[in-house]
Amino acid sequence: MNFKKSLLFLTGTISTVASVATFVSCGETDKEGKIIRIFDNSFVKDRQAEIEKAKNFDFNTVLLTAGGTVQDKSFNQSIWEAVLEHYDQIEKTTNLDRVSQETNNQSELIGKYKNFLNGNKNVWILTGFQQGQEFPKFLKQTDSNGKKYSDLLAEKKVIIVAVDWDLSKEDKDLIKAGHFISLLYKTEEAGFIAGYASSKFLAYKFPNDEEKRTIAPFGGGHGAGVTDFIAGFLAGIAKYNNDNPTAKVTISDNNINIDTGFISNDKTATFINGIVNKSSLVLPVAGSLTSSVVDAIKKSNKDTKYLIGVDTDQSKIFSPATVFFTSIEKHLGRTIYEVLTDIWLKKEDSKFLGSFRSFKLTNPANATVYKGISDDFVGVSNSTVADADKVKAQEFLNEATADFKKQIQANPTNYKSVLGIPTMLINDNDAKDNEKALNELIKKINGTTTTTA
Repeated sequence: MNFKKSLLFLTGTISTVASVATFVSCGETDKEGKIIRIFDNSFVKDRQAEIEKAKNFDFNTVLLTAGGTVQDKSFNQSIWEAVLEHYDQIEKTTNLDRVSQETNNQSELIGKYKNFLNGNKNVWILTGFQQGQEFPKFLKQTDSNGKKYSDLLAEKKVIIVAVDWDLSKEDKDLIKAGHFISLLYKTEEAGFIAGYASSKFLAYKFPNDEEKRTIAPFGGGHGAGVTDFIAGFLAGIAKYNNDNPTAKVTISDNNINIDTGFISNDKTATFINGIVNKSSLVLPVAGSLTSSVVDAIKKSNKDTKYLIGVDTDQSKIFSPATVFFTSIEKHLGRTIYEVLTDIWLKKEDSKFLGSFRSFKLTNPANATVYKGISDDFVGVSNSTVADADKVKAQEFLNEATADFKKQIQANPTNYKSVLGIPTMLINDNDAKDNEKALNELIKKINGTTTTTA
């Protein structure tokens, strides 16, 4: 299994409890005055009776982001909303119960871990790939009395919930059984669905204009947390072209750009304006640059240009929503809520916990939970294109989702190879291999010869 890391894209400062409380109660509102939520909490009430009857684990939770804020309108915000929902349900309602902290840079993380150990926080939700680099270093260090922090974690009865990162094979033995669970998301699966459905949508919109059936994906970095989205997306486009040889789509450039970074500047603005001008649909996997793509589409004054969001349903937070064909979603809020609830309930059998068994149970075990479409860990959001096209767009998404699930059922162990989805690699040294694999897919889609720098 090839475990993945994800990139968090925004920077921020440490939130005070007061500022978090203000955010939760007075969040951004829509035109009707309703608070805009990233996390869909419609299922939460289904677990209320179970929670009320439970003999529970005393939770004191903290969310620590690595370089991202809990107000990012995406990854971290959906997680934070889920944590707050869980707190409400178990009646932890004071500001002292509701703690999130953020870091300006990676070097601050180990200091945060030490502070948590000195306090009363016994469930740490750690987001950001940087944690996968710093947390093992922390486990190997000792305190002033010569005791390893890995041993102190067990003594303090701490459980680590690693969101979108994992310990390496060599580091897994550093932390005792029942104290670590990693949640990983198969974004390439939802990416494939988005790629196939969006290609079909462009063929529907532009049946006689091949030039307008053009798509432009790009990414902020070479790591699997970025390239998984793109790999699945391109594979979906390639499969569509194979199935529809008379209405093919093309990629705007013969070589993928996965070097944009995640922060807007003059260089990225020029690049984004260029790809928006020469394509009808854009997939930006580059954090805050999604906003730049939306702005470029608005400036183009064309109502037939679209984009695809990532991580969460980004049509909820950008205007106009009609520019979003869909979003490739990690169901972060749902999975975090369910994991916290199942740990609190001391569950011994849960699809969200996988093989994880808390130290409070017999035969405790750590676990890596790596799931996709079939387990509702990822998905595609409903289309929000203009009303005239919305029914068709949603039809294409529904069909692509159903077809993908059929492929999993028919080929449970090798569906990725059957569908031509390449495996993306994690390490920095593997970056060129990821780029090469993506360019090979573009070559297949465009029928051209590509080169890799």
